[in-house]
Amino acid sequence: MREMKIKKIVNRIFVNNLDEAIHFYEGLFQTKATRFNYWDKKLDIAALGDFLLVSGTDEDLANIRDSLSVS
Repeated sequence: MREMKIKKIVNRIFVNNLDEAIHFYEGLFQTKATRFNYWDKKLDIAALGDFLLVSGTDEDLANIRDSLSVS
């Protein structure tokens, strides 16, 4: 079996208002966010260091929360 190495662990934070979340986390971490969209899932995303701010409606976020669960 081929060995896989973990390169980075990214923590997801689900939010409804990306602009407010970016403002808060940029101040907290003293770094700028990089924004991008995941159009297929109707999500806006911002990356700050080891964190991803994932924004969408409650329904859109619920669709991906279940798919990201580790069992």
